[in-house]
Amino acid sequence: MKSASFRSFLVAFGFFLGLCCCCWRPAFAGGGAENVLLVVNGDDEPSRMVANWYQRLRNIPDSNVLFLRGISRSNLASFKEGKELIVMPIIAAIQQRKLDGQIDYVVFSSGFPTQVEIDDYSTKFIELWNKSQAENDGGAARVFSNRASLTSFTYFFAHIIGDNPSFLGPGANNYFRKPVGMAMQQPFGGPPQESYDKAVQAIRSGNGSEAIGLLEKLAQDNPGHMIVNYRLAQAHAANSAPGNAAKSLINAQRAGWCYREFTRTDPSMQNVIENPLVAGIVQRLPDEAYELLPTTGNSSRYRWGPGGIVNNQDGQGLPYLMCTMLGTNWDFGNSEEEIIGYLRSSAAADFSRPSGKFFFSITSDVRTITREPNFKAAIDRLTAMGHKAEIGKSILPHNETIAGATIGAPTFSWQTSACTILPGAICENFTSYGGDFTQPSQTKLSELLRFGAAGSSGTVTEPFALQFKFPDPMIHVHYARGCSLAESFYQSLSGPFQLVIIGDALCQPWAIPPKPVLTGLTPNSTVKGQNTVKISAEDGSVPFNTMEVYFDGRLVARHGELKDVHFDSAKMSDGYHDLRVVVIDTTPIQTRASRFVPFVVDNSGQKVRIEAKSNKVPVGEWLELTISSTVGEQVEVVHCGEMIGSIKGRDGKLQIKAVRVGRGPSRIFAIAKDDAGRTVSSEPLDIEITGSLSTEPVTVLK
Repeated sequence: MKSASFRSFLVAFGFFLGLCCCCWRPAFAGGGAENVLLVVNGDDEPSRMVANWYQRLRNIPDSNVLFLRGISRSNLASFKEGKELIVMPIIAAIQQRKLDGQIDYVVFSSGFPTQVEIDDYSTKFIELWNKSQAENDGGAARVFSNRASLTSFTYFFAHIIGDNPSFLGPGANNYFRKPVGMAMQQPFGGPPQESYDKAVQAIRSGNGSEAIGLLEKLAQDNPGHMIVNYRLAQAHAANSAPGNAAKSLINAQRAGWCYREFTRTDPSMQNVIENPLVAGIVQRLPDEAYELLPTTGNSSRYRWGPGGIVNNQDGQGLPYLMCTMLGTNWDFGNSEEEIIGYLRSSAAADFSRPSGKFFFSITSDVRTITREPNFKAAIDRLTAMGHKAEIGKSILPHNETIAGATIGAPTFSWQTSACTILPGAICENFTSYGGDFTQPSQTKLSELLRFGAAGSSGTVTEPFALQFKFPDPMIHVHYARGCSLAESFYQSLSGPFQLVIIGDALCQPWAIPPKPVLTGLTPNSTVKGQNTVKISAEDGSVPFNTMEVYFDGRLVARHGELKDVHFDSAKMSDGYHDLRVVVIDTTPIQTRASRFVPFVVDNSGQKVRIEAKSNKVPVGEWLELTISSTVGEQVEVVHCGEMIGSIKGRDGKLQIKAVRVGRGPSRIFAIAKDDAGRTVSSEPLDIEITGSLSTEPVTVLK
């Protein structure tokens, strides 16, 4: 690990992109199967196999599976390939399938490059960076290199589409939970920041009325903005208006404000702090240290402003698509057996609240010294939540049960630690080439996944000893508070452009989900005409008051309160359908719980049926199917929304190569069209394509 000297790495790069790709609607984070776009290399059978398993484990809708083709069999993609064959087709599919209101995660199966060449972007950024520095020591070309990870390349999709190289910057990720003091100083950019600065100065001068006028305009443009609402409370306090200060303080709390002691001692609040109304609200605030922005969920519909606060005002914020890879079975990655093993383990870990130790390594190595200053903050918060957390003066822990690990070493063997990694754990290592699968130097992140971690990360090229390129130790705090694995990673990364993240994006071991109850629609029942599904809460459920309704995997309604679901099945085609009702809790993390109800519509007697000679077929053989239909002139067989075969007429037999589906558990449908052009779907046919899993990665190095 080389060191880097120029001081400006500590300064976040100042410009950001004003982009209008889509009309982003209000959304809720936390993460669920409905929010994932599962991306598969359609030319790679192992990629299909991994995707088949993940779709089954997570119950991801078929409409949320995307097959890409023409991907080079290499761990390094050109910029053109990364943009034109991967990122742009992903964005196009989300929009064409009308999923832009629901997709928050892009999860790549195996069979994809782990890194992307970004020569032009790197050159542009270095030129801009050098111009912005008072002193230019020539180090930028080494640090802002010409390679990015595929996961960050996708996460920063708005920059890629907008041809903006600023995603290489140290502070490029606005979702990063930065120091709250920094956010209080600069929550905006451009003219809104100028108005904000005037308001802050007015508060300090005791001119509450002037500040209120400026801040109310900002609040109108940015409803639910935590910092604006807190500043409004200060402004009303300057006017000695405790009632209005209390209302603004409540709004700030709802938006995530959690700093009780800071608020109680804030000089700008002293005019009203003794008022019983204000004092009561302050007492109910969480008592988080006034250090970092609060842990929160993410959504691609949020635009994160430069202050780390959601800001949907035009030109103020950027959306992100949280992105991980499920695995890489090429070169120095994991075997198929290992990938399926840790994915099954992580899916089972959800909501299990495992009990183990969070380990933070400190040695004489610069890899651990770089992160040591942030260890205490993470450990204090973990222990306050009742977790075991400690700093160890060794590369690895020994004879421990590990709930999470932050280490830093060029080489290590986890087996020598005699430690057990608990299902769902994030374990990651700070070193130069932990995510560079194009060469053998140093231990790869795959070592931690091999022994059971749900997720890990590593840089794809030399990062230098710079904290902003690696997860902050607070990653374990965000995770232990209930965030998903992907949310925990991206909240802890200031400048993630070189870091590839591999693992189960949705894993949530410490989340406490709400418990909805659905009545009025029985699973696998047949329905006609009008139907009503009632939503209620199970006894003891955490509070929830927001819900989303999905039919056949697509979002059709979002409500800020619980409502009955009414649907007229006469407006739907006959055949198989499914209803998903998602409820979201009231915390800033917005943990979700989904209830899935498959059903069959029969208003007109139209039916399609599919049967298999055998539901379990070896991967090298043929899947033999019998199809019958009462409608249409052609019947298609579909796997994950992709046609894999068809018959002419309404009845017939069909053979499909099993490799076309891919190993693992799958479900296929037979689909015909009625006279109105609506698709009539069979009930799903569950099949399993059998075949041994590899026990070693495949060599593809050229």
